[in-house]
Amino acid sequence: MNKKIIVIGRQYGSGGHELGERLAKELGIPLYDRELAEAVSEKLSMSEEDVEAMDEHALSELVLAYQARRTYRQPRGSYGKDTIVTDQVFNQQSAAIRGLAQQGACVIVGRCADYVLRERKDVLSVFVRAGKEDRRKRLMNLYDLTESQAEGAIKKNDKSRRRYYEQHTGKKWGAARNYHLVLNMSALTMEGAVELLKSGYHQ
Repeated sequence: MNKKIIVIGRQYGSGGHELGERLAKELGIPLYDRELAEAVSEKLSMSEEDVEAMDEHALSELVLAYQARRTYRQPRGSYGKDTIVTDQVFNQQSAAIRGLAQQGACVIVGRCADYVLRERKDVLSVFVRAGKEDRRKRLMNLYDLTESQAEGAIKKNDKSRRRYYEQHTGKKWGAARNYHLVLNMSALTMEGAVELLKSGYHQ
C-alpha cells in the first residue's frame, strides 16, 4: 500500500517541525501544524491564541492555567453534557485531521495524528527524538535561550505533550510500537532524515 500521508510526533527541540517542513517542501505537498489551530478556532468560536494555548497540553495543566479565567463549556449537544474545552479541541482537531487526510497527500505534525489516522493504510507514522544535549543546543541557537532556559522549556513541553497524547490515546507517548519509524536526530543529519522519509513515501 502506498504511503502518501506522513504524520510526525516529536520531542520538543528535536527538529520534528523543521523535518516536516523540509519534507513537505521536497515532496511538494502541504504541511499542517499550527494551521490546525485556525480551523479549530473557527469551529469553536475561540481565538487562535486560546486554541494554541491548549494544543498538546493535558487537561490537568489546562485547569490550572485557565481557572483564573473561565471554564469554557459547550451546551448539551454532539459532545455530550458539559464537555470541557480540551476534549472539544481534540475532537475538532481530529475531525480536521481526518478531513485533510481525505483531501490527499500531506505532512501533519503533532496533534496525535498517528492515533487519529490509525485505521488508514496509507499513513507513515514517525516519532522524532534526540539527545537532551542536542535539543538544548538547538533551542539555544533557535531562540537565543540560556542553557537553563532551554532545559526548562524541554522539560515543560515534553511533559505537556506526553500528558496530552496519553490522555487522548491511552498509549505511551514516544513508544516505538506506536509508530512505523522512530528517528534519532542525534544520529542523523536533517538532510539524511528527509531522504529516509522520502524513500517511504509514494503518492
